[in-house]
Amino acid sequence: MHTCVIDLEDYTYKARASILYNHVYSAPLPQDVKETFADPRVYRPIIEHRNFNPRIVAVTLADSGLLSGRRESLVGDLIANLEDPHRIWDHIVKNQIGETDVKLLKLVLSFMSDMLLDDLQEIWMECDESLRDLQRALGMLDGTMLKSVQNFGNLHIGFHNPSVRDYLVNYVQSDMGEVISLISLVKRFEQLEAFWLVFPAPGGGPMAETYRKRRDQLEEVASAVFHSEPVNLGEPERGKDYVRRSWLCLEMGKDIESEVIHTLGLEAAADEDTVLNAFDSTGLWPLLQTLSQDKTTRGGEVLFDCISWSVEWIMGDLSDWNPIMQAQDFLLSIDDYDPGTEVSEALDRIESVRDYFAEEAFEDWAQTHRDPVGSASEMRQIIEYYENSDSSSPFDTSDYDAVLQRLEGFDAAHQTPTVVRNGDTGLTWNAAREVQSMMQALRSRLIDEAPTATT
Repeated sequence: MHTCVIDLEDYTYKARASILYNHVYSAPLPQDVKETFADPRVYRPIIEHRNFNPRIVAVTLADSGLLSGRRESLVGDLIANLEDPHRIWDHIVKNQIGETDVKLLKLVLSFMSDMLLDDLQEIWMECDESLRDLQRALGMLDGTMLKSVQNFGNLHIGFHNPSVRDYLVNYVQSDMGEVISLISLVKRFEQLEAFWLVFPAPGGGPMAETYRKRRDQLEEVASAVFHSEPVNLGEPERGKDYVRRSWLCLEMGKDIESEVIHTLGLEAAADEDTVLNAFDSTGLWPLLQTLSQDKTTRGGEVLFDCISWSVEWIMGDLSDWNPIMQAQDFLLSIDDYDPGTEVSEALDRIESVRDYFAEEAFEDWAQTHRDPVGSASEMRQIIEYYENSDSSSPFDTSDYDAVLQRLEGFDAAHQTPTVVRNGDTGLTWNAAREVQSMMQALRSRLIDEAPTATT
């Protein structure tokens, strides 16, 4: 059986060259200008650019006079537009697409990442729009400002590249009417979270005063979506992450001075199921930090309960090195918030469990007559931890060299081959040669098709 390896970087490189070839060939440009694109010094910076986008190439080549008015600066214009695509996106939004298309862009903006087409369709209809209009808008924007990607049988919709999101953030933020319009599109909690985090308002940011002026509208939206079903954004299934929801509403309520939104977060945090069903510790720490800054009596009571529930939750799984270290790091991060001794007592228990686990793992790798049960990466993490911490090592030092030697042998047996690439482009020599041949063919084709002079 033979294995077929497809180098995606090579594929992208050649596909981009083909796109550039076709757009240059069909563009309304003089032949001598088109022929310049056969020069590697011209085409390489274009097809290797991190923001390469077929629409930017097409708009720049098809309407070069619109942006600069100087045909001799076309290549420079194209590189400039790739480097700063905002003026292309602005041209498209203001001149080439309609209100429904812009609404779709804003709806996608209201999520932090790509979303399933099924979810997009459901929310689109909740925004009083038809699926026919959605299909037309996707047809207009897909491949330019948006992209659709098939993944495990599901179609995901997102921005073509980060520059589109950046442009739309500025587009919405600069117009109060657009801000109000975006708030009206919020139908799920993930949108409220994205809205709050994408636009700088936390901590009294520049948008905070704008939100205070729309406090009634935000309170209505937050109350409506707080218990909404989660949207699949490509992450592991989390369900309704009330730790995250509670934290966000506590922060939002504080920054826009909304008792309604603050109470939503506080009452959710007061429910022990919020903490005991936490997805991971990364959300608990911000929640406890925010509660520690709440100077109300009720806030102090909720903080005390949340710390107790958090200790119970984090100590529930100490079965492996990673959860042991995660528990230790988490407890150390919240130690200052604990008005009692519960966290410090838990840290003492963690230390005992940690040293016992490390000693057992080291002994496992020291047994040279059999394969170790634990992984090599875990053993390295354990050794590195004790080498770089003040904690005394529980290892039998007489076996230290034997364990290190076994780890080195494991590395040598599991090395992976590397692909030799062209030093200039980061691509394989084969791909670079194919692209060079393709772009040279462009010049030959143009010469062959050029009208001949008659006497």
